[in-house]
Amino acid sequence: FVLSTMYTAKLTTLSYILCVPYALIIVIGAAIKLKNGVRPTSEGIVTLIGYLLLFASQFYEAVLGRQVQSVTRNGTAPIFMLIFVMLIAASIGMGISRRERELEESRRQSAVLEQLNLLKNDFLHRVAHELRTPLTVMSGYAQLTERQILRSTTDEKTIEHLKIISSEAKRLSDLVSKLTEMLKGRTEPPEMRRVD
Repeated sequence: FVLSTMYTAKLTTLSYILCVPYALIIVIGAAIKLKNGVRPTSEGIVTLIGYLLLFASQFYEAVLGRQVQSVTRNGTAPIFMLIFVMLIAASIGMGISRRERELEESRRQSAVLEQLNLLKNDFLHRVAHELRTPLTVMSGYAQLTERQILRSTTDEKTIEHLKIISSEAKRLSDLVSKLTEMLKGRTEPPEMRRVD
């Protein structure tokens, strides 16, 4: 639609007035982020420069619009609007590139975490096996000893079975103690190797 010059001037003045609080919000938000230690991104800086240039051109045109002949005739807003659009496009491109790098890093970390999860599962499987072995030995010798006691046929083997149960219980206790110490970070992790 077409407005008369009088209404266009009022509309332009209103837009300048409305831009001031918006510009203040941007500046205050950036200051708060800087105060909180948030490092500005390169695309944020480019966007801020674009807005500052656009605001400066609008302000320059409003102040010098009737005082300087070339500003009155040609205006400065179109060229600065073009620069603003190019800066915003560059900022968007930089943001997309940064997000792609972050996504790639996230994928790499996901692969590392998946590998660590496999190692953890393998470790837990080995720990369960190592804990189960003494329990199986203890259970077997305890059953043999129980049968001998029920039959009242205790002999040297009964004492030997009790010694085996005792040594396997100690072995199991040592394994649990080492595992507890390792989980608390007090000892070096055990070396994994093949055994007969």
